[in-house]
Amino acid sequence: MFQTTEREKETITFDVFLEMSADITYRLSGMAFDPRALLDIILHEHEPPCPEHILVQAITATRVGYGDRKRKLGPLAFLHPIRVASILTKVTRQPSTLDLLLCLLHDRDEDLTPERIGKSAKKMHRELDKLVPLLGDRAYEKLEEGIGHLTHYKDQLSYGEYLAALTQHGECRPEVLRVKLADRLDNTLDVGVGRHGIPGRGVFALIFDALFLPTYSGPHVPFRYVPLTTDEGIQLLANLFKNTEFISVLRAEGCAVEGPTARLMDALLLASRRIAGFLVQDSLAVGLDVPSHRGTIEDVREYCLSGGMGCVRSGGQHPLDGMFLERYGTSRGRRERLKAIFKDHYLLARLGLTFLGIFESYLADPDFYLQGITGNTEKKIKKGGCVPAPTA
Repeated sequence: MFQTTEREKETITFDVFLEMSADITYRLSGMAFDPRALLDIILHEHEPPCPEHILVQAITATRVGYGDRKRKLGPLAFLHPIRVASILTKVTRQPSTLDLLLCLLHDRDEDLTPERIGKSAKKMHRELDKLVPLLGDRAYEKLEEGIGHLTHYKDQLSYGEYLAALTQHGECRPEVLRVKLADRLDNTLDVGVGRHGIPGRGVFALIFDALFLPTYSGPHVPFRYVPLTTDEGIQLLANLFKNTEFISVLRAEGCAVEGPTARLMDALLLASRRIAGFLVQDSLAVGLDVPSHRGTIEDVREYCLSGGMGCVRSGGQHPLDGMFLERYGTSRGRRERLKAIFKDHYLLARLGLTFLGIFESYLADPDFYLQGITGNTEKKIKKGGCVPAPTA
């Protein structure tokens, strides 16, 4: 397993992400849309891997598709593909033409369908057709294949099955793994970028103080501290579940992750760890009384040491058992289930601490993964038990 340095892991920080988002938004606020300005952000002074007009055409087509539509929490949806491409360039340093085109178009068949965007779909495809003579038939075919691998056809595959298939394609098409990791990183940072969390020494200091200081009276919560909203909490939880599942599938399937792909994975793990910390701070500082802090932390510690953090469980006695299958589970009703978790401060604190342990374990141990997270987990799980890890 490829190991990166701490400096490389911190390539995409919250500050970098905020600056990137602000730059894109500012350039989009001009009187006339100019895709060359966005290409400048994507390339970060690197040489383009192909004639620039090819990437300009892809940006133009993507802009036509997204228009002025918004993401769930408010920002322009068009920021997402531009940021994904920019993230990938920052981490890989020498992305290929296919890398960048897949970043720009990876959500085409999920978010830019005629059902979602109406007449804009035809206009977008007219712009995309202009890419064919620029790329050539074979290169355009590889682009279409890559988009297909990155698309989650929800009527055909569960999310776990989709990830397993994506991982298998990634063995011979590593660009799809790179783009998916950059996509996950952007989605994760997009919700966590509001700088939540109590300013100061951080979540690990809070945990240490609660466990070891006899006079612990809780963290100091400044007036300017802004707790997570319900919508933000739901999105953060969904991202942490998805990221846990994705990394576990990659490792369970024995997928080789090295070089730029490993750096993207490390950046995703660090962002996920930070956001898990937000959930812990939010629930402990705002939702629970001080006497509950130590007991909550000790309870999760015992749960993790007894194997609860390392495998999927169902039907057990602990409130954390069944989180992946029964609380996250199928997409139908998932939002309400995640909302219920977020509203339950005791459960949220426990789940946040568990996620914190999971992502710390991912970073510390390249062989760690959550056992039972596979494409057909639902068929393998045994009530009250843990799914054995597949042979890597």
